[in-house]
Amino acid sequence: SAGILSKPGILVNHRNVTVRLQVKASGVLRVDFMRGRKRIAKCVTRTVAGRGVSCKIRMKQAYDPGTIVVRATLKTDAGKVIRSASRLGPSNFRRVTIRRYAANKVLAVITPQRASFLTVTFTSGGRVRARCSMRVTSRQSLVCRRRIPRAAAVATVRMRDNQGRLAIRQIGIKKR
Repeated sequence: SAGILSKPGILVNHRNVTVRLQVKASGVLRVDFMRGRKRIAKCVTRTVAGRGVSCKIRMKQAYDPGTIVVRATLKTDAGKVIRSASRLGPSNFRRVTIRRYAANKVLAVITPQRASFLTVTFTSGGRVRARCSMRVTSRQSLVCRRRIPRAAAVATVRMRDNQGRLAIRQIGIKKR
């Protein structure tokens, strides 16, 4: 089964993603885009032995490529199942730390890989509770201390670099 399905070749252009694979057996190919345990997109296609297969999708958001895994599964006509996986790309962030340091206070430290404009939005119960933003270079960090409710919350980190590329990372904050 080794060599029947190649490692996914991935091309990312903003929210558009193209995955290319070489297949040496006929069957049904399924490509899943996973963020943790959650599937955010999928592509299913029939394959022919010895030919390349492409799968193109447009993601709902411009997720951070370092948080997405592309899983390819080929079920051959003979009934064999072969799997292959690859990361979508390197992360856009050097460091992302978000933690509570008191019952209703949170600290966020974000360091991007390249110069960009960072925005951190804290939401709880579907409402925006706090926000902070700053333009930083690749050697700087956005350090943000805010008051938010004790309930569980979500921090959304948005990074837009000087070329206009956008990356989004969402992090859950447990209640204390």
